[in-house]
Amino acid sequence: MNSQSNYGAQSPTPLKLQGSSTMDSQRQRGSESTISQQLVALGELEFRKGFLILSYLGGKNLEEVLSADQIRGFKDLSMRELESRMW
Repeated sequence: MNSQSNYGAQSPTPLKLQGSSTMDSQRQRGSESTISQQLVALGELEFRKGFLILSYLGGKNLEEVLSADQIRGFKDLSMRELESRMW
């Protein structure tokens, strides 16, 4: 007889995050693009600039506030210039 209890033998159950079924269905669709052009442009910026932009949205939707071209226009600005434009 094995002296170990079955307590530690079970595999942990993965935590199901809210909305994860939506993410799973998006993965299953394959090549269908679900990322906005604004998010792609945001990913092209330095992290600090992207973070600043998202912080200043104040809960608004990025796609409703800025175009991808506007975001790309921030690429060559200093942080000080970017902050003054965002205000």
